[in-house]
Amino acid sequence: MSTPHCGQRRQCKSPLTRRLQISLVLGLVKAVWAQGQGVYFQNSYGLVSPSSTVTFSEFSPPPNTVITTQYQAYGITFVPQVNYASIYNQTSGTPHIDPTACVANFVQFSPPVPTFSIVFSRPVSAAAFAVLTQPGTFQVTALMVGTELPGGPHTFTGGYGPSRTTNFVGFSEIEFDELRISNIATSDGALVLDNLQFTPAVVNNWTNPASARWDSVTNWSIHALPAANQTVNIANAGYKAVNIDNATFANFPATVTVSNLFVAAPTDALSTLLLNYTGLNTPFKVLNNCTLGPNGTIDNYSSSFEVDGDAGGQLLIGGGTFTQVGGLTVVNAPVFVRSGSFNATNGI
Repeated sequence: MSTPHCGQRRQCKSPLTRRLQISLVLGLVKAVWAQGQGVYFQNSYGLVSPSSTVTFSEFSPPPNTVITTQYQAYGITFVPQVNYASIYNQTSGTPHIDPTACVANFVQFSPPVPTFSIVFSRPVSAAAFAVLTQPGTFQVTALMVGTELPGGPHTFTGGYGPSRTTNFVGFSEIEFDELRISNIATSDGALVLDNLQFTPAVVNNWTNPASARWDSVTNWSIHALPAANQTVNIANAGYKAVNIDNATFANFPATVTVSNLFVAAPTDALSTLLLNYTGLNTPFKVLNNCTLGPNGTIDNYSSSFEVDGDAGGQLLIGGGTFTQVGGLTVVNAPVFVRSGSFNATNGI
């Protein structure tokens, strides 16, 4: 079976029709199909406990104003545009829709914008918004860094009026930074949205300039240990190794799965994530994206390491080094080696 070759300063990417799984066990490399996806939903309330809700009363320009970046301070922009309070002189009668504080893809008596996106200022783990349309359907697609995530686009049912109580639509479970609304199959192609809810992804930065344990709360910026809903960065100054060993897996098992991982360091510094003889039974797992930047290293010593790429992520070595000795590495995502090195020294 032929396999792709990833060498120093060479880019390696799996075909677009599949993802690449690399298992490095005594030099064996094999490819299989794998992918993950989030969840699209429609209900009467949106998110249970959103971190942020934009009601569009935070900034109130004149009706029909073109809206692009005016709500950036609240964590969102619109591409290419929407319009403010296009139905200001109407009574919506639809739950969760305020005609005087909402946005829409049209100005009355003008053609609607057929496709537009809500772009979040930082990755989010869930988002939802209330919708008013004529009877018909529309589609929503979640994206991450411009890449459509598996499972989309999803077709929702639109409508209006007091009985239209299940008019919240959304997406959750994996990280994304854009929701694209398109294919509005109604009599006029118009769509109004309001009460935009979202929960930003949690970022946790390593702060200790010296070597220390992964499972020590004092080393992390949010004063909590890493978790599956977090983007974890080890990129500060200093020469240090962040140690994960058997005690971490035994006593803090919830900390060895993270959403995204970035390991790098400034000039005259070095950051190393050390998987220190933890065995092959349970992996240290990155659910989405893993990047090794300049002066960043992952050392896998007789341990198990996995990158799933669930939200369109990848394993990117962009100036860093990945070394495996006697361990196991599984990557269910594209692999790029743009500079730096990827070394598996336990095989032929």
